[in-house]
Amino acid sequence: MKEMTEFVPDAAGYAPVTVLIDERDGKVHLSYDRMASLLAVYNHPIVSRIAEGLDAKIEALITSAI
Repeated sequence: MKEMTEFVPDAAGYAPVTVLIDERDGKVHLSYDRMASLLAVYNHPIVSRIAEGLDAKIEALITSAI
């Protein structure tokens, strides 16, 4: 996130990344907002690349946890 704020200061508003873990109908659900989607409105190619990398790390972490 720090790297993105150098190019788009508003990116700080999305830190830290939030992952929601809840139980519904006896099943555990994980959800989060993809940084690439949230920051797409700024149309900054470097920030988009960084956000996509962050999303990949989050998805890998979630996948390894299930």
